Amino acid sequence: MTKGSKGKGQSRSSITGKFVKHSYAKSHPSTTQTSHKKSK
Repeated sequence: MTKGSKGKGQSRSSITGKFVKHSYAKSHPSTTQTSHKKSK
């Protein structure tokens, strides 16, 4: 299931990176929070 999700995310990432980030955040809220803090 992870492989399929990754492929879908990468494909959509080209069109809308924001959408992929949102989907990823829902799947990994902990990782997203850390990424956001590092980005800021």
